[in-house]
Amino acid sequence: RILIIGEKPAASMKEYMALATLKERESAPIAVEASVKEVKEDFEIMYQDTLKLIALAEEAQDPITADMFTGYASEFHKNLWMMRAYLA
Repeated sequence: RILIIGEKPAASMKEYMALATLKERESAPIAVEASVKEVKEDFEIMYQDTLKLIALAEEAQDPITADMFTGYASEFHKNLWMMRAYLA
């Protein structure tokens, strides 16, 4: 989608890491419940970032991108509900 709207996407791991909003986790054993909690925290960040992208797309009068990200937001929302239920 980035190319379609005439922008240049990140193309290297260095660029991706500089743009990332999620924190990289140390490679170490982790319990199942702690793992679900960490994934939930990451999904919360991705959900919030997705809502911001929807707003930006709407401001730019780009309904196609807004619609794409609305679908992503719906999936994040559903998965967050399942993880919250699991952790309750």
